[in-house]
Amino acid sequence: MVSQALLKKKILSDRYNALVFQTGKDHDIFLVGGYIRDLLRGFRAQDRDFTVGNDFDAFLAKMNIKIPGTIITFKKGKVARFVVKKGTFFDFTPLHGTLKHDLSQRDFSINALAWSPEKGVIDLHDGIQDIGQRIVRAISKQNILSDPLRILRAYRFAAEMNGTIEKTTRNIIKSAHYKIKDASPERITLELFQLLNQNNSAKYLKNALDDMVLTDIFPYKSKCLKNNIQSVSDFERRTKKDSYRIFKASLKKTYSQVLIYKGLLCLELMLLPFNTKSVEQSCLRMSRKILKRLTCFSKGLEYLEQKRTSDKEQLFHLFYHTKEASPDVLLAKSMTADLKHYRHYISLWKGRSIKTDLIKNMLDVESGMVLGKIIREVRKAEFLDEIRSEEQARKYIKQNYPELARSK
Repeated sequence: MVSQALLKKKILSDRYNALVFQTGKDHDIFLVGGYIRDLLRGFRAQDRDFTVGNDFDAFLAKMNIKIPGTIITFKKGKVARFVVKKGTFFDFTPLHGTLKHDLSQRDFSINALAWSPEKGVIDLHDGIQDIGQRIVRAISKQNILSDPLRILRAYRFAAEMNGTIEKTTRNIIKSAHYKIKDASPERITLELFQLLNQNNSAKYLKNALDDMVLTDIFPYKSKCLKNNIQSVSDFERRTKKDSYRIFKASLKKTYSQVLIYKGLLCLELMLLPFNTKSVEQSCLRMSRKILKRLTCFSKGLEYLEQKRTSDKEQLFHLFYHTKEASPDVLLAKSMTADLKHYRHYISLWKGRSIKTDLIKNMLDVESGMVLGKIIREVRKAEFLDEIRSEEQARKYIKQNYPELARSK
Protein backbone atom coordinates (compact mmCIF):
# COMPACT_ATOMS: atom_id res chain seq x y z
CA MET A 1 0.00 0.00 0.00
CA VAL A 2 1.28 3.44 -0.92
CA SER A 3 2.11 5.65 2.10
CA GLN A 4 0.38 8.97 2.74
CA ALA A 5 3.59 10.91 1.99
CA LEU A 6 4.10 9.08 -1.29
CA LEU A 7 0.43 9.57 -2.15
CA LYS A 8 0.80 13.34 -1.78
CA LYS A 9 3.95 13.32 -3.88
CA LYS A 10 2.24 11.30 -6.64
CA ILE A 11 -0.83 13.54 -6.73
CA LEU A 12 0.98 16.87 -6.75
CA SER A 13 3.78 15.76 -9.09
CA ASP A 14 1.10 15.71 -11.79
CA ARG A 15 1.07 19.26 -13.12
CA TYR A 16 -2.66 19.24 -13.84
CA ASN A 17 -3.51 18.17 -10.28
CA ALA A 18 -1.17 20.82 -8.89
CA LEU A 19 -2.84 23.51 -11.02
CA VAL A 20 -6.32 22.40 -9.96
CA PHE A 21 -5.47 22.61 -6.26
CA GLN A 22 -3.64 25.91 -6.74
CA THR A 23 -6.65 27.35 -8.56
CA GLY A 24 -9.12 25.92 -6.06
CA LYS A 25 -7.35 26.91 -2.83
CA ASP A 26 -10.22 29.28 -1.96
CA HIS A 27 -12.94 26.89 -3.12
CA ASP A 28 -12.62 23.99 -0.64
CA ILE A 29 -11.75 21.47 -3.35
CA PHE A 30 -11.11 17.72 -2.90
CA LEU A 31 -9.91 14.95 -5.17
CA VAL A 32 -12.31 12.03 -4.63
CA GLY A 33 -13.03 8.42 -5.55
CA GLY A 34 -11.25 6.05 -7.88
CA TYR A 35 -8.18 8.20 -8.54
CA ILE A 36 -7.14 7.93 -4.89
CA ARG A 37 -8.10 4.24 -4.75
CA ASP A 38 -5.87 3.38 -7.71
CA LEU A 39 -2.91 5.40 -6.43
CA LEU A 40 -3.15 3.71 -3.01
CA ARG A 41 -3.08 0.35 -4.78
CA GLY A 42 0.07 1.40 -6.63
CA PHE A 43 -1.62 1.68 -10.02
CA ARG A 44 -1.63 4.51 -12.52
CA ALA A 45 -4.78 6.50 -11.85
CA GLN A 46 -7.02 7.48 -14.76
CA ASP A 47 -10.27 9.24 -13.83
CA ARG A 48 -9.86 12.53 -11.97
CA ASP A 49 -12.97 13.52 -10.01
CA PHE A 50 -13.06 16.64 -7.87
CA THR A 51 -15.71 18.11 -5.59
CA VAL A 52 -15.84 21.90 -5.27
CA GLY A 53 -17.17 23.27 -1.98
CA ASN A 54 -18.09 26.82 -2.95
CA ASP A 55 -18.35 29.25 -5.87
CA PHE A 56 -18.46 26.44 -8.43
CA ASP A 57 -18.94 28.66 -11.50
CA ALA A 58 -16.23 31.08 -10.37
CA PHE A 59 -13.83 28.15 -9.96
CA LEU A 60 -14.54 26.88 -13.49
CA ALA A 61 -13.91 30.35 -14.89
CA LYS A 62 -10.53 30.46 -13.14
CA MET A 63 -9.70 26.99 -14.45
CA ASN A 64 -10.42 28.06 -18.00
CA ILE A 65 -7.88 30.86 -17.63
CA LYS A 66 -5.21 28.67 -16.02
CA ILE A 67 -5.64 25.68 -18.35
CA PRO A 68 -7.42 26.53 -21.61
CA GLY A 69 -9.78 23.74 -22.54
CA THR A 70 -13.39 22.81 -23.26
CA ILE A 71 -16.04 22.63 -20.54
CA ILE A 72 -18.84 20.11 -21.08
CA THR A 73 -21.74 20.23 -18.63
CA PHE A 74 -23.83 17.16 -17.76
CA LYS A 75 -27.27 17.86 -16.32
CA LYS A 76 -27.21 14.86 -14.00
CA GLY A 77 -25.47 15.96 -10.84
CA LYS A 78 -24.34 19.19 -12.50
CA VAL A 79 -21.04 17.59 -13.45
CA ALA A 80 -18.67 19.77 -15.45
CA ARG A 81 -16.09 17.91 -17.54
CA PHE A 82 -13.00 19.94 -18.29
CA VAL A 83 -11.33 18.53 -21.42
CA VAL A 84 -7.72 19.66 -21.80
CA LYS A 85 -6.75 17.40 -24.69
CA LYS A 86 -7.71 14.02 -26.11
CA GLY A 87 -7.63 11.48 -23.29
CA THR A 88 -7.02 14.09 -20.57
CA PHE A 89 -9.99 15.51 -18.70
CA PHE A 90 -11.25 16.20 -15.18
CA ASP A 91 -14.76 16.00 -13.76
CA PHE A 92 -15.84 18.69 -11.29
CA THR A 93 -18.98 18.40 -9.16
CA PRO A 94 -20.34 21.02 -6.78
CA LEU A 95 -20.46 19.76 -3.21
CA HIS A 96 -24.09 19.27 -2.13
CA GLY A 97 -24.07 19.62 1.64
CA THR A 98 -21.02 18.48 3.56
CA LEU A 99 -18.12 16.33 2.36
CA LYS A 100 -19.20 13.75 4.95
CA HIS A 101 -22.62 13.54 3.33
CA ASP A 102 -21.08 13.35 -0.16
CA LEU A 103 -18.84 10.41 0.77
CA SER A 104 -21.74 8.63 2.50
CA GLN A 105 -23.64 8.55 -0.84
CA ARG A 106 -20.93 6.70 -2.76
CA ASP A 107 -21.10 3.08 -3.87
CA PHE A 108 -18.30 1.27 -2.02
CA SER A 109 -15.91 2.10 0.80
CA ILE A 110 -12.91 1.86 -1.55
CA ASN A 111 -14.37 4.80 -3.51
CA ALA A 112 -15.53 6.84 -0.51
CA LEU A 113 -12.18 8.62 -0.17
CA ALA A 114 -11.26 12.27 -0.48
CA TRP A 115 -7.92 14.10 -0.50
CA SER A 116 -6.65 17.63 -0.34
CA PRO A 117 -3.14 19.00 0.21
CA GLU A 118 -4.18 20.52 3.53
CA LYS A 119 -6.16 17.62 5.04
CA GLY A 120 -4.60 14.60 3.37
CA VAL A 121 -6.80 11.51 2.98
CA ILE A 122 -10.29 11.64 4.44
CA ASP A 123 -11.51 8.08 4.99
CA LEU A 124 -14.79 7.91 6.89
CA HIS A 125 -15.78 4.37 5.84
CA ASP A 126 -12.54 2.38 6.30
CA GLY A 127 -11.89 2.37 2.58
CA ILE A 128 -8.09 2.24 2.99
CA GLN A 129 -8.42 -0.88 5.13
CA ASP A 130 -10.71 -2.49 2.53
CA ILE A 131 -8.25 -1.63 -0.26
CA GLY A 132 -5.47 -3.31 1.72
CA GLN A 133 -7.62 -6.40 2.26
CA ARG A 134 -8.98 -6.25 -1.33
CA ILE A 135 -12.60 -6.15 -0.17
CA VAL A 136 -15.52 -4.56 -2.00
CA ARG A 137 -18.01 -3.37 0.59
CA ALA A 138 -21.13 -1.32 -0.06
CA ILE A 139 -21.70 1.85 1.97
CA SER A 140 -25.39 0.95 2.24
CA LYS A 141 -28.16 -0.98 0.52
CA GLN A 142 -29.86 2.27 -0.44
CA ASN A 143 -26.72 3.42 -2.24
CA ILE A 144 -26.78 0.26 -4.36
CA LEU A 145 -30.47 0.70 -5.16
CA SER A 146 -30.02 4.38 -6.05
CA ASP A 147 -27.91 3.29 -9.05
CA PRO A 148 -28.50 -0.41 -9.85
CA LEU A 149 -25.44 -0.51 -12.14
CA ARG A 150 -23.47 -0.73 -8.90
CA ILE A 151 -24.71 -4.32 -8.63
CA LEU A 152 -22.57 -5.29 -11.62
CA ARG A 153 -19.80 -2.86 -10.75
CA ALA A 154 -19.12 -4.74 -7.50
CA TYR A 155 -17.85 -7.76 -9.46
CA ARG A 156 -15.73 -5.57 -11.73
CA PHE A 157 -13.99 -3.89 -8.78
CA ALA A 158 -13.47 -7.26 -7.08
CA ALA A 159 -11.92 -8.60 -10.29
CA GLU A 160 -9.66 -5.56 -10.65
CA MET A 161 -8.29 -6.15 -7.14
CA ASN A 162 -8.42 -9.96 -7.41
CA GLY A 163 -10.34 -9.69 -4.16
CA THR A 164 -13.72 -10.51 -2.68
CA ILE A 165 -17.14 -8.94 -2.26
CA GLU A 166 -17.99 -8.63 1.42
CA LYS A 167 -20.74 -11.00 2.60
CA THR A 168 -23.34 -8.36 3.50
CA THR A 169 -22.79 -6.65 0.16
CA ARG A 170 -23.33 -9.92 -1.71
CA ASN A 171 -26.54 -10.47 0.24
CA ILE A 172 -27.71 -7.00 -0.80
CA ILE A 173 -26.96 -7.88 -4.42
CA LYS A 174 -28.78 -11.22 -4.18
CA SER A 175 -31.89 -9.56 -2.77
CA ALA A 176 -31.88 -6.85 -5.44
CA HIS A 177 -30.34 -8.63 -8.46
CA TYR A 178 -33.38 -7.96 -10.69
CA LYS A 179 -32.83 -4.21 -10.27
CA ILE A 180 -29.87 -4.37 -12.68
CA LYS A 181 -32.41 -4.17 -15.50
CA ASP A 182 -33.25 -0.64 -14.38
CA ALA A 183 -29.82 0.51 -15.55
CA SER A 184 -29.50 1.47 -19.20
CA PRO A 185 -28.32 -1.29 -21.59
CA GLU A 186 -25.43 0.93 -22.72
CA ARG A 187 -24.08 1.29 -19.17
CA ILE A 188 -24.59 -2.42 -18.41
CA THR A 189 -22.66 -3.33 -21.56
CA LEU A 190 -19.67 -1.12 -20.80
CA GLU A 191 -19.51 -2.34 -17.18
CA LEU A 192 -19.67 -5.95 -18.32
CA PHE A 193 -16.93 -5.33 -20.89
CA GLN A 194 -14.66 -3.90 -18.20
CA LEU A 195 -15.25 -7.05 -16.15
CA LEU A 196 -14.46 -9.31 -19.12
CA ASN A 197 -11.23 -7.37 -19.69
CA GLN A 198 -9.86 -8.53 -16.32
CA ASN A 199 -7.38 -11.42 -16.24
CA ASN A 200 -9.55 -13.56 -13.98
CA SER A 201 -13.06 -12.58 -15.05
CA ALA A 202 -14.42 -16.17 -14.91
CA LYS A 203 -14.19 -16.28 -11.11
CA TYR A 204 -16.34 -13.17 -10.76
CA LEU A 205 -18.72 -14.12 -13.55
CA LYS A 206 -19.41 -17.27 -11.55
CA ASN A 207 -20.08 -15.17 -8.44
CA ALA A 208 -22.47 -12.99 -10.45
CA LEU A 209 -24.23 -16.10 -11.75
CA ASP A 210 -24.54 -17.53 -8.23
CA ASP A 211 -26.05 -14.20 -7.15
CA MET A 212 -28.59 -14.40 -10.04
CA VAL A 213 -27.26 -11.26 -11.75
CA LEU A 214 -26.09 -12.79 -15.05
CA THR A 215 -29.44 -14.32 -15.97
CA ASP A 216 -30.84 -10.77 -15.84
CA ILE A 217 -28.20 -9.64 -18.37
CA PHE A 218 -27.55 -12.53 -20.76
CA PRO A 219 -30.33 -14.14 -22.84
CA TYR A 220 -29.50 -17.64 -21.52
CA LYS A 221 -30.51 -20.01 -18.76
CA SER A 222 -28.28 -20.60 -15.75
CA LYS A 223 -27.02 -24.00 -16.98
CA CYS A 224 -25.88 -22.57 -20.32
CA LEU A 225 -24.13 -19.65 -18.60
CA LYS A 226 -22.39 -22.03 -16.21
CA ASN A 227 -20.96 -23.99 -19.15
CA ASN A 228 -19.89 -20.79 -20.90
CA ILE A 229 -18.17 -19.49 -17.77
CA GLN A 230 -16.24 -22.76 -17.58
CA SER A 231 -15.09 -22.16 -21.17
CA VAL A 232 -13.96 -18.66 -20.18
CA SER A 233 -12.14 -20.12 -17.17
CA ASP A 234 -10.36 -22.69 -19.35
CA PHE A 235 -9.33 -19.98 -21.80
CA GLU A 236 -8.04 -17.66 -19.07
CA ARG A 237 -6.05 -20.51 -17.57
CA ARG A 238 -4.41 -21.21 -20.94
CA THR A 239 -3.42 -17.56 -21.38
CA LYS A 240 -1.20 -17.91 -18.30
CA LYS A 241 0.84 -20.68 -19.95
CA ASP A 242 4.14 -20.06 -21.74
CA SER A 243 2.64 -21.06 -25.10
CA TYR A 244 0.39 -17.96 -24.92
CA ARG A 245 3.16 -15.57 -23.94
CA ILE A 246 3.61 -14.32 -27.51
CA PHE A 247 -0.06 -13.24 -27.55
CA LYS A 248 0.11 -11.14 -24.35
CA ALA A 249 0.47 -7.81 -26.17
CA SER A 250 -2.33 -8.50 -28.67
CA LEU A 251 -4.69 -9.60 -25.89
CA LYS A 252 -4.43 -6.12 -24.36
CA LYS A 253 -5.24 -4.18 -27.54
CA THR A 254 -8.53 -2.25 -27.55
CA TYR A 255 -11.10 -3.65 -29.98
CA SER A 256 -14.36 -1.69 -29.58
CA GLN A 257 -16.44 -0.06 -26.80
CA VAL A 258 -13.58 -0.29 -24.22
CA LEU A 259 -13.42 -4.04 -24.90
CA ILE A 260 -9.87 -5.32 -25.32
CA TYR A 261 -9.09 -8.40 -27.41
CA LYS A 262 -8.93 -10.64 -24.33
CA GLY A 263 -12.37 -9.38 -23.28
CA LEU A 264 -13.69 -9.94 -26.80
CA LEU A 265 -12.64 -13.59 -26.69
CA CYS A 266 -14.39 -14.03 -23.34
CA LEU A 267 -17.52 -12.30 -24.67
CA GLU A 268 -17.58 -14.66 -27.66
CA LEU A 269 -17.47 -17.64 -25.31
CA MET A 270 -20.14 -16.16 -23.01
CA LEU A 271 -22.58 -15.66 -25.91
CA LEU A 272 -22.65 -19.26 -27.17
CA PRO A 273 -24.78 -20.41 -28.88
CA PHE A 274 -24.86 -17.00 -30.55
CA ASN A 275 -28.15 -15.66 -31.84
CA THR A 276 -28.21 -12.06 -33.07
CA LYS A 277 -31.90 -11.51 -32.38
CA SER A 278 -31.86 -12.82 -28.80
CA VAL A 279 -28.72 -10.83 -27.98
CA GLU A 280 -30.21 -7.63 -29.37
CA GLN A 281 -33.30 -8.20 -27.18
CA SER A 282 -31.14 -8.62 -24.06
CA CYS A 283 -29.62 -5.96 -21.78
CA LEU A 284 -26.58 -5.64 -24.06
CA ARG A 285 -25.89 -2.98 -26.68
CA MET A 286 -22.93 -3.78 -28.88
CA SER A 287 -21.36 -2.09 -31.87
CA ARG A 288 -21.84 -3.54 -35.35
CA LYS A 289 -18.15 -4.37 -35.34
CA ILE A 290 -18.55 -6.60 -32.27
CA LEU A 291 -21.79 -8.20 -33.53
CA LYS A 292 -20.13 -9.07 -36.84
CA ARG A 293 -17.19 -10.64 -35.01
CA LEU A 294 -19.51 -12.65 -32.77
CA THR A 295 -21.36 -13.99 -35.82
CA CYS A 296 -18.14 -15.05 -37.55
CA PHE A 297 -16.81 -16.66 -34.36
CA SER A 298 -19.99 -18.67 -33.93
CA LYS A 299 -19.82 -19.87 -37.56
CA GLY A 300 -16.24 -20.98 -37.03
CA LEU A 301 -17.08 -23.09 -33.99
CA GLU A 302 -20.05 -24.65 -35.80
CA TYR A 303 -17.79 -25.54 -38.73
CA LEU A 304 -15.25 -27.24 -36.43
CA GLU A 305 -18.03 -29.17 -34.71
CA GLN A 306 -19.26 -30.48 -38.06
CA LYS A 307 -15.85 -31.40 -39.49
CA ARG A 308 -14.07 -32.49 -36.31
CA THR A 309 -10.73 -32.18 -38.06
CA SER A 310 -8.03 -29.57 -38.50
CA ASP A 311 -6.20 -30.73 -41.63
CA LYS A 312 -5.01 -27.97 -43.96
CA GLU A 313 -7.92 -28.16 -46.40
CA GLN A 314 -10.45 -27.87 -43.60
CA LEU A 315 -8.43 -25.03 -42.10
CA PHE A 316 -8.70 -23.16 -45.39
CA HIS A 317 -12.49 -23.46 -45.35
CA LEU A 318 -12.55 -22.49 -41.66
CA PHE A 319 -10.59 -19.32 -42.39
CA TYR A 320 -12.69 -18.53 -45.46
CA HIS A 321 -16.01 -18.71 -43.60
CA THR A 322 -14.83 -17.33 -40.24
CA LYS A 323 -12.93 -14.37 -41.74
CA GLU A 324 -11.22 -12.04 -39.23
CA ALA A 325 -12.57 -14.07 -36.28
CA SER A 326 -10.40 -17.04 -37.29
CA PRO A 327 -7.67 -16.31 -34.71
CA ASP A 328 -10.40 -16.09 -32.05
CA VAL A 329 -11.56 -19.61 -32.88
CA LEU A 330 -8.01 -20.97 -32.86
CA LEU A 331 -7.19 -19.36 -29.50
CA ALA A 332 -10.51 -20.41 -27.96
CA LYS A 333 -10.05 -24.02 -29.11
CA SER A 334 -6.38 -24.18 -28.07
CA MET A 335 -5.27 -24.51 -31.70
CA THR A 336 -2.49 -21.93 -31.45
CA ALA A 337 -0.14 -23.99 -33.64
CA ASP A 338 -2.48 -23.34 -36.58
CA LEU A 339 -2.11 -19.55 -36.31
CA LYS A 340 0.87 -19.80 -38.68
CA HIS A 341 -1.49 -21.25 -41.30
CA TYR A 342 -3.87 -18.33 -40.81
CA ARG A 343 -1.03 -15.86 -41.37
CA HIS A 344 -0.18 -17.73 -44.58
CA TYR A 345 -3.85 -17.64 -45.61
CA ILE A 346 -4.01 -13.87 -45.11
CA SER A 347 -0.84 -13.31 -47.12
CA LEU A 348 -2.39 -15.16 -50.09
CA TRP A 349 -5.46 -12.94 -50.14
CA LYS A 350 -3.39 -9.79 -49.75
CA GLY A 351 -1.71 -10.61 -53.05
CA ARG A 352 1.75 -11.38 -51.77
CA SER A 353 1.85 -14.39 -54.07
CA ILE A 354 -0.29 -14.73 -57.22
CA LYS A 355 -2.15 -11.47 -57.82
CA THR A 356 -5.95 -11.52 -58.08
CA ASP A 357 -5.81 -9.49 -61.29
CA LEU A 358 -3.57 -12.14 -62.84
CA ILE A 359 -6.16 -14.82 -62.05
CA LYS A 360 -8.90 -12.68 -63.59
CA ASN A 361 -6.87 -12.17 -66.78
CA MET A 362 -6.51 -15.94 -67.18
CA LEU A 363 -10.30 -16.35 -67.29
CA ASP A 364 -12.99 -15.45 -69.80
CA VAL A 365 -15.27 -14.37 -66.96
CA GLU A 366 -16.08 -10.76 -66.08
CA SER A 367 -17.30 -11.04 -62.50
CA GLY A 368 -19.84 -12.72 -60.24
CA MET A 369 -20.10 -15.91 -58.21
CA VAL A 370 -18.32 -18.08 -60.79
CA LEU A 371 -15.25 -15.85 -60.77
CA GLY A 372 -15.30 -15.67 -56.98
CA LYS A 373 -15.46 -19.46 -56.70
CA ILE A 374 -12.52 -19.96 -59.06
CA ILE A 375 -10.39 -17.39 -57.20
CA ARG A 376 -11.19 -19.17 -53.96
CA GLU A 377 -10.18 -22.55 -55.42
CA VAL A 378 -6.90 -21.09 -56.72
CA ARG A 379 -6.20 -19.65 -53.27
CA LYS A 380 -6.95 -23.01 -51.71
CA ALA A 381 -4.52 -24.72 -54.09
CA GLU A 382 -1.90 -22.13 -53.12
CA PHE A 383 -2.66 -22.70 -49.44
CA LEU A 384 -2.15 -26.44 -49.92
CA ASP A 385 1.14 -25.77 -51.80
CA GLU A 386 -0.30 -27.24 -55.01
CA ILE A 387 0.39 -23.92 -56.75
CA ARG A 388 3.66 -22.06 -56.17
CA SER A 389 4.11 -19.98 -59.31
CA GLU A 390 2.17 -18.09 -61.99
CA GLU A 391 2.93 -20.84 -64.48
CA GLN A 392 1.45 -23.46 -62.16
CA ALA A 393 -1.60 -21.22 -61.66
CA ARG A 394 -2.16 -21.03 -65.44
CA LYS A 395 -1.82 -24.80 -65.72
CA TYR A 396 -4.24 -25.33 -62.81
CA ILE A 397 -6.91 -23.10 -64.39
CA LYS A 398 -6.55 -24.70 -67.84
CA GLN A 399 -6.89 -28.19 -66.34
CA ASN A 400 -9.80 -27.44 -64.01
CA TYR A 401 -11.70 -24.80 -65.98
CA PRO A 402 -10.86 -25.44 -69.65
CA GLU A 403 -14.11 -23.91 -70.90
CA LEU A 404 -13.39 -20.64 -69.07
CA ALA A 405 -9.62 -20.35 -69.48
CA ARG A 406 -8.33 -17.83 -72.04
CA SER A 407 -6.28 -19.36 -74.81
CA LYS A 408 -3.36 -16.96 -74.38
